[in-house]
Amino acid sequence: MKIENKELKETLLNPEEPSPFVILNAEANTPVLLVCDHASNRFPRSLGTMGLDYLDRVSHIALDIGANAVAETLADNLGATAVLCQYSRLIVDCNRELIDDSAFLEHSDGIDVPGNQNLQNDEKERRASEIYWPYHNAIKDQIVRLKKNGIDLAKLAIWLAIMNPTLVRILKTSQLIITLNQLDCLMSVSKFLKTLLVMMTGSNV
Repeated sequence: MKIENKELKETLLNPEEPSPFVILNAEANTPVLLVCDHASNRFPRSLGTMGLDYLDRVSHIALDIGANAVAETLADNLGATAVLCQYSRLIVDCNRELIDDSAFLEHSDGIDVPGNQNLQNDEKERRASEIYWPYHNAIKDQIVRLKKNGIDLAKLAIWLAIMNPTLVRILKTSQLIITLNQLDCLMSVSKFLKTLLVMMTGSNV
């Protein structure tokens, strides 16, 4: 199945609902772009609870708990732009290719997701059109903006999961992967990243 970036007549999101993404420090020129694919556990109103009880909807199957706060804190401390997805990974996982079965999970960590059972292609396309593509296009737009401003861009992606190490991946000319065993102190992480940016760019952040 091929899912394309296209508009559909029927809508998933109501006009009064939050946009698929939020941008922090949209005009910043710090050479880092923070992205947070699993920042929220929000479900579109049209999908209701997707057959899940409250505890499941606020658990790690719906979002990366704490990732939103990490991204916001780092954006503030670094003065960097951040793009955060505003809908749950259970609607469509923005950290997956759309052709990947895990983009629309029917089961997660032993829990059935009734709202994703036997999804038809048009429903997958609707979710991609209204959430996945707007979010990824927003990231792309920020990359273009920074490059137009002459910024030598580094890309920072953060995954925060219970019982797993936090991975901080920084991409510049080549890929550098740094693994932090735990994220006990955001200020220490921020200081580390600021030092790294000085080494990478030769200027203070």
